Amino acid sequence: MKNTLFLVLFSIYLSACSSSVNEDVVPFQEQVNDTFDTDVYIPHLQDYSITSAIIETGPFGKHKDLIIEYSKQLGNKKDEEYIEKYEENMGSEVLYGIYGGEPLVFKLTFNDGKQSSSPSNTK
Repeated sequence: MKNTLFLVLFSIYLSACSSSVNEDVVPFQEQVNDTFDTDVYIPHLQDYSITSAIIETGPFGKHKDLIIEYSKQLGNKKDEEYIEKYEENMGSEVLYGIYGGEPLVFKLTFNDGKQSSSPSNTK
């Protein structure tokens, strides 16, 4: 009886652990890793919602920035027409969102480390 009870409790514990791990995975993680050809750590914060994840491409396509915005509350998602216009006007790719969210708490930016222009030598 003790062994059965232990197995039941242990399986409940394992299922609770696995579900909490899945909640920590952001839905666009794989896309980000593929774009930057590396594992990018994107924090999942319990008290803040990700309202957008956008890849902006620099001038002449030489570098890329991942910009993730966090807010206190997740608002309504912008419609597809808004997102398409945003992508076109900003030269970007929206990976997640764009949700309204108030207040905007902070932004995280990941850069691929490439320079947008070459340094000049002046003498």
